[in-house]
Amino acid sequence: MKATPFSRVLVANRGEIALRVMRTAKRMGLSTFILPALNEPDLKELPDEIRQGMRFVPASTLEQVLAIALPSQPAATTTQMPLPEPY
Repeated sequence: MKATPFSRVLVANRGEIALRVMRTAKRMGLSTFILPALNEPDLKELPDEIRQGMRFVPASTLEQVLAIALPSQPAATTTQMPLPEPY
């Protein structure tokens, strides 16, 4: 598989679409997934094949997502923007 220009992925979907995204990302060699903090309890429902070797990072605000996804960027000084409620 070709080298990937990124090492983390934000999964903003739920259900089967999220599983497909995670399986594909794992096959591509990605191991860090950012998810809405409110969805953290749902991680227990993920199949072991996906959870194994993966790092799941919950985030509550857009600033947290950016800090995880772009760790070399300076911290934002704006008001924190909450992530949308999961559907």
